[in-house]
Amino acid sequence: MDWHVSLWTALLGVTALVSFAFAVYVFRNYYRRDNVVIVAFFGISTATVWWSLTYALQVSATTVSAKLAWNRFVWIGVALMMVSWPLFVLVYTGHERWARGKRLALLAALPTATLLLVLGGRADQFLYLDPSVEYADGLYVLTFTPGVFFLFVQAYSYAINGVTYVLLWRTMRRQAGPVRRQAILLLVAGLIPAVAAIVGMTGWITPLFFDLTPIAFLLTTPLVAWALFSHRLFEISPVARDVVFENLADGVVVLSDEGTVIDANDPARSLFGDRILGISLPEAFEAYPEVASVVENDTEDARVTIETSEETKRFEVSALDVMPGGTVATVLLFEDVTDEETLERRYQSMIEKSPNVVATVDDEWTFRYVSPSITRVLGYEPAQLVGHSLLEYVHPDDRADVLELRTQSREQPSTDSIEHRVKHADGTWNVFKTTTEPLFDGAGEFVVTSTDVTDERIYEQRLQVLNRVLRHDVKNNVNIITGYADLLADHVDAGGESYLETIEENATALSDLSELAREVDMVLHGKSDHQTVDMVNAVDAATERLQRSYGDATVTVDIDVDEEALALVNPLYPSAIDNVLKNAVEHSDRSTPSIEVTVDRTETTVDVVIADDGPGIPAVEREVLTAGRETSLEHASGLGLWLVNWIVARSGGEVKFAENEPRGSIVRLQFPRATKATASAQAS
Repeated sequence: MDWHVSLWTALLGVTALVSFAFAVYVFRNYYRRDNVVIVAFFGISTATVWWSLTYALQVSATTVSAKLAWNRFVWIGVALMMVSWPLFVLVYTGHERWARGKRLALLAALPTATLLLVLGGRADQFLYLDPSVEYADGLYVLTFTPGVFFLFVQAYSYAINGVTYVLLWRTMRRQAGPVRRQAILLLVAGLIPAVAAIVGMTGWITPLFFDLTPIAFLLTTPLVAWALFSHRLFEISPVARDVVFENLADGVVVLSDEGTVIDANDPARSLFGDRILGISLPEAFEAYPEVASVVENDTEDARVTIETSEETKRFEVSALDVMPGGTVATVLLFEDVTDEETLERRYQSMIEKSPNVVATVDDEWTFRYVSPSITRVLGYEPAQLVGHSLLEYVHPDDRADVLELRTQSREQPSTDSIEHRVKHADGTWNVFKTTTEPLFDGAGEFVVTSTDVTDERIYEQRLQVLNRVLRHDVKNNVNIITGYADLLADHVDAGGESYLETIEENATALSDLSELAREVDMVLHGKSDHQTVDMVNAVDAATERLQRSYGDATVTVDIDVDEEALALVNPLYPSAIDNVLKNAVEHSDRSTPSIEVTVDRTETTVDVVIADDGPGIPAVEREVLTAGRETSLEHASGLGLWLVNWIVARSGGEVKFAENEPRGSIVRLQFPRATKATASAQAS
């Protein structure tokens, strides 16, 4: 076999050598079977070497038979390239579904069919019609008439390449930083062989039918190497960038192992601009030294304030070592913590200014955190208590109750409050009401909330003593006054009898007031247990009591229910009904007061409605009860209406007032409605 070596042969050999060296490098440093991008790229490198080397041998051959024989081997490289290049681009740009199954088989179908045709010795029947060898410009060139199948393969090749160019162009337009530069280099590397093939077929540079495509690989290999070494071709892909970068609301900045900013997503670029790309970390974040400190000092994280065009924001900056020992060393994450920090500050301010003491304790009841309010309330600095047991500061007589509270905390999400004494820094004891609940599931810590009720308890104690003493003394003094008034009855003349009657009336009023005060004390300080009663029976009993005491009053009862009217009430409920009825009689300006009592029900309440024809309850008294407080200018005339209001409120109900027509008042006592099941449960 004769050989003819030319400059083009040498160039093809150099292309094969350079491509082979690059293929070996890729295989040794990057090849992994589970990475389709790298596998496809290795297929491109292998095809380049094979195509260049075998085409060099075909060009050097001088006979038709020899050229056709070597051409069979050339088509192995061509077929491999026709599969590897589109597969690489498809997977690189995120269309990895083409790397498996029927789509991959479809992609390889035509290249495989062409290769089988050529290897079967049918090239001169379908591809190269009338092949011959011509000597032109110092080359022995295989000339032929292109067959229909040859033209079809060429059209398919350019069509599939066109798809890859579009995909790379879209990636280039959509991405930024190193990924964009990767896409540009790959697009240029893909266009050069296609342009070279067209130039070769026109005969502008070489004889007609000389294929310049393998020669073009001598230019594409450096371009791909540039994308690999300078722009991390196999480390930063557009797919990874889309997933990790653009789908994150947080800012992301990528640093090379040399500490240069090589990429940033849209949120990060909106904060710092594109100017940070391609420059060193300290230079990029010169205005924010905390950012560089996170990387350079290997700190866990830092917070930085960044002024945007619209507002000032706070960001938490953290560094992630994504490839230990690799080239892409660090990813900086900028998490917007503006709202979180604002909430933290508000919560901290609330805790610090709260009258309560808030602390966290571990399972052994050791302080882990104590709110600053401890200083104001008990005189301790928070740091003094952290690490000490809560029980150290509890009165010895109350520790059993606090220990029981700890036991409850372990068994249930929240506890009832308990009162206990806590030692003040000055040695005195303050009374606290305390509740506990778990910090959160699995934390092993509990939140202790304590309220200083020392002043409240002293005030209550004073009121109770005052109430007891006053009621006792008033009762005794009333008895003395009444007794002496009886003794005077036989020693005064007719003109003095009216004075004795006034004394007895006021003494009786004082006695009633004392009894009323006792009932008020029971309502406000007694147990608030409820009971279920039938308001029909309760109203009947109350009106009977009224009639016995005030025989001149006309009382009408209208029961607007067809069965029991069960209500959930405070045990002192009879006093509420009695006081409204007595008030209607005693404050009436008629010789025969008329009172109408109605019982009706709603879906949620049982209402006792008492209507009279007297002068009506003064507006100021109704307003005082509605406001819930008295002033020196606005106050109720006695305890009666207050007692009614408190009893109904402790029952869970409400007192309402209205004007009667044509005159008088309507008082509506609304009690919560009870069911028969509730009544049965209480009875059992």
